[in-house]
Amino acid sequence: MSRPDDEQSEASEWSEIDESVSDDSLMAFGGDFERDEVTRLGMATLDSLHFEAFENYMWNDQYRKAVKLLATCPNGVGLFEAKLRNLRGLNTFLARRDGSYRTLLHHTAASESEPRITEVLLRYGARVDLHDHEGLTPLHRAAKRAGSERTIACLLEHGAAVGAEDDSGRTPLMLAAKYDHKSNCEALIVAGADVEDVDFVKGWTALKYAARQPSARCVAPLLDAGATLDAQVFTIAMKHGSTRGLYQLLRRDGVPRFFLIGGRSKNVDYMRRVHAAGGLGGYERRQRRKLVSLLRRHVAPRAPDDVLHVIVSFWGHAGSY
Repeated sequence: MSRPDDEQSEASEWSEIDESVSDDSLMAFGGDFERDEVTRLGMATLDSLHFEAFENYMWNDQYRKAVKLLATCPNGVGLFEAKLRNLRGLNTFLARRDGSYRTLLHHTAASESEPRITEVLLRYGARVDLHDHEGLTPLHRAAKRAGSERTIACLLEHGAAVGAEDDSGRTPLMLAAKYDHKSNCEALIVAGADVEDVDFVKGWTALKYAARQPSARCVAPLLDAGATLDAQVFTIAMKHGSTRGLYQLLRRDGVPRFFLIGGRSKNVDYMRRVHAAGGLGGYERRQRRKLVSLLRRHVAPRAPDDVLHVIVSFWGHAGSY
């Protein structure tokens, strides 16, 4: 059974170890490796990495702490790769899962903006499309983290399925939109993610997840990619979203007749002002004149109008509030 929301799913991360997995790989991981590797990496690196702590984290099912240790210690990634190169039972180690049924790759994908450890794991044969207890692949986990476009690209280059579904039918693109990560959303769209995919719990597309977010950063790239804008998208934005999201929707669709469905008071008020101005274009011009007047009165009384209009254009979208 999957949970309806996965924001708090990290709590089960340190569950008991799966005893069905052989421990030989962990025992081998702490073994000796060739003298030339020690010479190349330096003994100081070995001491600073505290590799015994890494092995203990792995043994105790604390994969996220193990990844953090590798990422923060001097030359930790280099030493880790040297260990993998000489590891007995490499495939068993890479396939080992924690109590949430996540591999080490799930955790590196969820924590790295620059996919250093992720790339090493993939190069040594980590399986890129394994699902955890919620049906999430490493690509899903990367999509949920802000600024993970490089990790997303790395996973896709190694064969990750851009349209993989979790237990609720959500794709990585839907999760990027749900968590309002624009760069992740754009990276997935460029890789061929289908903007019209629908999950089978809510029946939502990525655009509907995006319209719910206060900042609505993913709305514009999804619309640019051809996402369908229908009445339900406006309903979601009115009830749960913000004027920023509504502004992006109105730029594509004008003022829909169904805006009186109700919603948050600020959204209803915003839609009424837009409607009273004869549409978004008229509302934008009215707001821009107000902003120019404020700048002239309080900031730059002698500045020409065209300069003030340029300043306003950089300030923000005049029709989004």
